[in-house]
Amino acid sequence: MKQQVVRCQIESCRHNSPDHYCQLTSIRVAPCAPRQCGNVANKRESMCASFEKKEVSFF
Repeated sequence: MKQQVVRCQIESCRHNSPDHYCQLTSIRVAPCAPRQCGNVANKRESMCASFEKKEVSFF
């Protein structure tokens, strides 16, 4: 199986590295169900079903 690299510019996702690479070994891509979009800052960000909102750190 060929390994792929996912470049991602969704900075609010906890899996996005500072250099804009997805840190997951695999991702799921799916449309956002209306009741499942509450954790995204922008509805466009929901194309990646592996999205998890990044926690804000004050330190």
